[in-house]
Amino acid sequence: MCDAFEVDPHGGRKDTVLHKLNTAQPKETYYINAFNLDPGRVIGWIDEYKAEPKARKHHIEAFFKEKLTHYLSQFDEEEQKTVKAYLTHFGIVLDQPSPPKPPATILTPKQIGHLNPNVPHAIEKGDGTGDPPPPETADILNEDGIAIEYIRRPVGTWTVGITLTRKDDASQNIEIEYVQLKVLGSLKDDEQMVVCDVGNGTGTVIARADLENYYEIPTPETGKPFKYDKAKASEYGMAEVRLEAHPKAQELFDKIIGRDVAFLGTDGTLYREEVQRYWNTHCTDLNDPTTDATLPEKSWLYFEQLAAGRISDTIDGDSGKTPTKKHTPHFGKSNFFLVMDFPEFDWDNEEEKKDALRHPSMKILKQLFDKEDPTAIIRDEINTALWEDHDKRIQSKRAKAVIAELLGIADVNDPEIDNYEFTLIRQDQYARLSAGQAGMAQTKNYGQKDLWTHFDGYVIREDGERSGLVGGDREDGGAADVGYDWRDNRSDVIAVRLVLQRKQ
Repeated sequence: MCDAFEVDPHGGRKDTVLHKLNTAQPKETYYINAFNLDPGRVIGWIDEYKAEPKARKHHIEAFFKEKLTHYLSQFDEEEQKTVKAYLTHFGIVLDQPSPPKPPATILTPKQIGHLNPNVPHAIEKGDGTGDPPPPETADILNEDGIAIEYIRRPVGTWTVGITLTRKDDASQNIEIEYVQLKVLGSLKDDEQMVVCDVGNGTGTVIARADLENYYEIPTPETGKPFKYDKAKASEYGMAEVRLEAHPKAQELFDKIIGRDVAFLGTDGTLYREEVQRYWNTHCTDLNDPTTDATLPEKSWLYFEQLAAGRISDTIDGDSGKTPTKKHTPHFGKSNFFLVMDFPEFDWDNEEEKKDALRHPSMKILKQLFDKEDPTAIIRDEINTALWEDHDKRIQSKRAKAVIAELLGIADVNDPEIDNYEFTLIRQDQYARLSAGQAGMAQTKNYGQKDLWTHFDGYVIREDGERSGLVGGDREDGGAADVGYDWRDNRSDVIAVRLVLQRKQ
């Protein structure tokens, strides 16, 4: 409280910050007569927090508020009222809920240096809103052996690798010889598509309009069942999941992302009471099955970041606050997918973890990460193992090999594989599984253990850096918990759970 009042050099207390704000009151109104919080006591509280595992499960702010409240209770009511006024002035409101404790973060020496004002470092200019990295280019030879340079990217709903089949009557309208084409990308002009003949692998340029007119454009079937090798799925510990759509939850997220005035003010402020009221009316079946905790209650920052357009599907080289592709929840879609079926466990319970590590789904981790443990895998390692090009959702060779086995496809170069993806579970999938929509909540214990799970998608930090979504820890809300963590944090408390699904 040393900043609460000015000291008169001749002795006594000259004035206080609260009196300066309320000069109509006598100075004595804001004097503290008995309360004294010395540095030694505060240091003792810090040592107690560090030494007590139970205390460290919660945010340090909550621990200090509890200590302050208990210490303050020994003084009379008038003294307590005055001290609380000073605490509130300095931003400490004892009866205000404290934030949840974020996942543990291992700082690099550079990050530690940036936090220390005594460590010199170069000034980083700019606000992170610079130009995105140049698009990836590739080339393919045409039938004359001449290279066609193109931009490897999806166009509209056509993903890279999607196969188009010529319509039966196409040859009557145009001289077009290719029966099946695989989309590779486009020229600088998206109206000129670059494709290759599935038969001989030669490339060609065809107008987008001609493809639309003379080829069957496959409709995405993200929610429909697909055929897979059931024996191989069992060998790899993958369980079949069918989830129903939740239109009301999707409507809420669509309105928030669309900045609907019913939920957001003109200054961009998200109305917490309105969001909570909507959720309590329409979405209680998505609450955590054990605690009945709600997503808005436990993960408000996630909602605010969605409203601000700061939840991303793309890393964008950790540059800029506007993502190439925003991440949106898919509660409105029915889902059919295969999921790694190992049981969740308390990260510090050796017996529970040993049981999980005996699950056959660890074989998939062995193929992708050369280890049979779903924890202590950093996000960047996950991305490298799963994706040849993360932002364009082009799967790695390792991941394609696993997909081919699960689908029962002999040739890993079969273009059909490109219609599927092996990816981290999404938060909306995890929440619906936890709520028991697939009949899995009690047997799988999703969200009922002291363990976070990596989710697909990223939060954009103030400096433009993308941090991976995580959630599901029992202590922070279980199925209602969504947070984020650095991509280079090798943590024993965050697990990888992968799904095989049609490309979204």
